Amino acid sequence: MRGTVVRVAGGRATEILVRHWLNGTRRAPAWFVAVVVSELEKQIAQRQDILAQLPAYKPQDRGERSRKQAVLAREQMLAGIGAIGKRRKERQAALLRAEATARGEIPQTKIINQQHQ
Repeated sequence: MRGTVVRVAGGRATEILVRHWLNGTRRAPAWFVAVVVSELEKQIAQRQDILAQLPAYKPQDRGERSRKQAVLAREQMLAGIGAIGKRRKERQAALLRAEATARGEIPQTKIINQQHQ
């Protein structure tokens, strides 16, 4: 509220005095009423401008955004980029090692040494 008091009172009144005027516990001077009226008129004008611009506003299509993100994630996964792609590569490598071990192509000791490096 301090910034508002400085802007509205312009250094002519303390924050406590302005609070009394705004709450109605003390009568406000005519200059303060004129300042508050001008501030309210500015706010009303700004809101009317915003209301006039709202019909031209086009909200974002969330479905389109979701589809684009899904396509990007799939491309990254297939290319091995990003967290999903890296996990996919690791799973494929582990599967290939397991299949090779099952066929007896890689000795068990070599697999154990690779895992500890």
